[in-house]
Order: sequence, then C-alpha cells, then structure tokens
Amino acid sequence: MNHRFAGVVVAVMATWVSAWPVASAEPDATTSDLRCLVSAAVMSSSSDDPKVKSAGQLAAIYFLGRLDGRTPDLDLEARFAEQAHAMTDADVKSQLQSCGATLSARGAALQTIGKDLDQKQK
Repeated sequence: MNHRFAGVVVAVMATWVSAWPVASAEPDATTSDLRCLVSAAVMSSSSDDPKVKSAGQLAAIYFLGRLDGRTPDLDLEARFAEQAHAMTDADVKSQLQSCGATLSARGAALQTIGKDLDQKQK
C-alpha cells in the first residue's frame, strides 16, 4: 500500500471516528436522581435505626423533588422499578456516597444562606 494513501486513510478514519457520537458512561440527571431515590428508599426501609430511617426519608423527598421539578410527567413507578431491579447492593452503596455528597453540599449552601440572612438582620 502506498504510504501516502495509508496516511490519508488513517487521517480520514480518525476524523470520522472522532465525530462519531459516543455514549456517555455517566447517567443523565434524571437517571442519576432516580438511582439516588432508590438508594434512599433502600436506606430508609432496611434500617432499624430511626436516625438512618429519617435520613433516608429526607433524601428520598429531596431527590423526588428534583425529579418532579425536572420531569413532572415522568413515569416514576416504571422508572423507579427499572432502576431498583438494575441496581446491585454495591451500586446502592456507591450511590449513597455520591448522593450523600450532593445532599451535604446543598445542606451547606442552606447553612451559608441562613448565616448570611442572620448577619443581615443584626
């Protein structure tokens, strides 16, 4: 094969491949929130500790609110069941970490707002 021709073919293929849509490994925001909702429900329903149950319920309400705000017509029952069946125990554990980080960040933001408002009233 002519080296010049081979170089052109490689360049064309590289351009073509780089333009090809790639499926993201990251779930979309709705799927991510559904996974957090499922994980929060598991956390709430599988613990005998009232504090853990309460934390799971609060997390579930938070992520349900995100879902309702973004996609009010979502078939919640079907999508919840889909994620619940697809997730392993390891998935739930992993999700609880990432969802917990989201909740912590929003909680910190609320605390900052509260402090700022308190300072403005003084």
